[in-house]
Amino acid sequence: TQLQFAIIGDNEELKRVIDSGDFGAWRTFLHPEQRRYVTAGYKGPFRLSGGAGTGKTVVLVHRARDLTRQNPDAAILLTTYTTTLAESLRSMLKTLDPAVTLAVSMGHPGIYIAGIDAVAARVLRNATDAQRDQAVTEVFGPRVGDLTNNPPSHVWRDVAQSAGGILEPSIANATFLQAEYDMVVLPNRVKDRDHYFTVRRPGRGVMLNRAKRDAVWKAFESYRASAAIAGALNWTERAEVAAAVLEASGPLFAHVLVDEGQDLTPSHWKLLRALAAPGPNDLFLAEDSYQRIYGQPV
Repeated sequence: TQLQFAIIGDNEELKRVIDSGDFGAWRTFLHPEQRRYVTAGYKGPFRLSGGAGTGKTVVLVHRARDLTRQNPDAAILLTTYTTTLAESLRSMLKTLDPAVTLAVSMGHPGIYIAGIDAVAARVLRNATDAQRDQAVTEVFGPRVGDLTNNPPSHVWRDVAQSAGGILEPSIANATFLQAEYDMVVLPNRVKDRDHYFTVRRPGRGVMLNRAKRDAVWKAFESYRASAAIAGALNWTERAEVAAAVLEASGPLFAHVLVDEGQDLTPSHWKLLRALAAPGPNDLFLAEDSYQRIYGQPV
């Protein structure tokens, strides 16, 4: 209630929001100390790191509106880890400014809001057959078949069981193998065993000698063979292939703003880099490493 608030110091803007009794205003309230992150110009990518409740999302929403006000013709992407969070960003933006221009398609003037996996899927749908084939070859090597199916949920468990007789349990498990694939194999676009023998594995926490890498790579070959037969790509693979499409065809946005960046994989980051034309204010990344749910530190 109003009686529970005390205004400390000269905070007229905060007092105005409290006195209005408008809960919607709370969702988009920008403290004057945060405003510098909204209006600042950066030569290139900028990373905004902060704990839960520090207002990173509010800064992102205000910054997206500020960028489109500066240049109404600019294509701007506002994205995050999940579709649910993306819808929350959309709601906040419309609460802040009902008249703001929302783009209906990627690359068009205005602010396009979607989860990062939805963005990857849209890039692949919009690509030509030749562009998709080239990107798939860049990531996996020659491969034919459909790309629209999802692998079954138990696929990594099955792969781990097939490797269980060779590798110790700390490695022959679905969690380790999927993380190794997402964090090392995909972003480095490893296509064969020899490349995997030499690729760096920073931050993985488990040493793999040559014999272990050989066994792990056989597990990955099994996974890729079954996925190719099923015409399946997982969401991380879609991000990597979509990044390869854009690296060849060119970026779609002048500005990309990212919320909850701590939960993205390297392939997501490669996609984000490929989506934005390098230049001033190209990437604005908000993340909280202490609230990480998925994967490893960025």
